[in-house]
Amino acid sequence: MKFTNPRLEKLTSRVICLSVCAGFLAIVGVVMSFAHGENVTDEFHVPDTATGEKKMSWASMTQQQKIASALVVLALALLVPCCGYCGAKNNSKPLICCFSCCNCVGGCLNLLAVVGLAAAMIGFGTMKSVCSPSSEDGKEACKDILKACTKFKSTEYALDTYEGCYDFMMGKAPLVQGILAFVIVLRCCSVCFECASCRYGYALYGEMDKGECINSADESGLSE
Repeated sequence: MKFTNPRLEKLTSRVICLSVCAGFLAIVGVVMSFAHGENVTDEFHVPDTATGEKKMSWASMTQQQKIASALVVLALALLVPCCGYCGAKNNSKPLICCFSCCNCVGGCLNLLAVVGLAAAMIGFGTMKSVCSPSSEDGKEACKDILKACTKFKSTEYALDTYEGCYDFMMGKAPLVQGILAFVIVLRCCSVCFECASCRYGYALYGEMDKGECINSADESGLSE
């Protein structure tokens, strides 16, 4: 492509770069989620046959179904980066508008997710004192953790008792808090990345009216 507006050229390059990075991160995220789902399900989760549940879950899916699901998720995750890449390459305002708006919405949603994850992290930190088995008030206030423990399996703890469930949760609390902290950092990075994509996408959208982009094919046609 050949540009007659230097700022348009700069913004186009930035949007293309951000779109390629977003596509790469989407692929890595889906692969990691796929591998994580396999490991967590096998290690901690009770099979559906043990709980009597009939609904489709990750654990009950065949390998082909899991791969198909991952491909569908990947295709959806690549829609926005593709809009940005194709919009910048083809000088398409509708695609750039979609890219910018979707990143704006995604940034807002990720910001809300950060707040929720931070609240969950704080909740795990206060669970030890609030839900102690030595306190009757704690047992009453945190009785729902027994329901949570029905979703897990363990050979070390009696998960059908409050004390065993509490000890199990406290044993996993540092790991869970570490994971939450890591996810919060990733979400914050996503917020910054999506805000940058929204900003430069919006700037490119506005700049498209002020400059001209000539495709290489069009340029060769004019030279003839």
